[in-house]
Amino acid sequence: MLFSRAIFPTFAIVWATAANAAPPLAIAAVPSSCIASATTWAEAMTAQLPAYANRAFRRANTPTHVSIVGFPEVVPVVDGGGQLLDWGEGNDELAQVYFSTLERQQGDAAGRSQLQRAYRVYLVRPRDRPAPWLPIAVRVAQSSQANGGGRLAPRDASQGAIAQAIANWQKAGCPGLDSSEP
Repeated sequence: MLFSRAIFPTFAIVWATAANAAPPLAIAAVPSSCIASATTWAEAMTAQLPAYANRAFRRANTPTHVSIVGFPEVVPVVDGGGQLLDWGEGNDELAQVYFSTLERQQGDAAGRSQLQRAYRVYLVRPRDRPAPWLPIAVRVAQSSQANGGGRLAPRDASQGAIAQAIANWQKAGCPGLDSSEP
């Protein structure tokens, strides 16, 4: 793993307490083939992510290429006291997935640079029935050669290319996912 989840500071999840709020990254119709445990879902997603991310970067006219995606780490979402947090009225379960990427950027004046990015994806799904995980927020922190290998503060990436790649993977029916386990 290029980064550990320790680089993400604890922050208030204001959107997690809003009753009946719609997930900002909600996908209209996620196929039932995407139903799996959070760990199985994350492993399949990160295995397919380079292809989907590179297409998203090309569509956005961004000279970025994802070379490697690290193995994901799935952990429950807890508050400061170690209690599991719920989405909305407590009917849904939350999880978070940490993974890292190694990306190459090619610019005109800067030449080529490598970026190490750490992602934190928040997922939600109903507790009372089998359903696919839905990403509700994506955060990213990075380190690069350009800033001497230093880290930049985590920022929201819920509308970025990686979030779009995850959404496209789900719209495609979660290729590579063995959905035999809920």
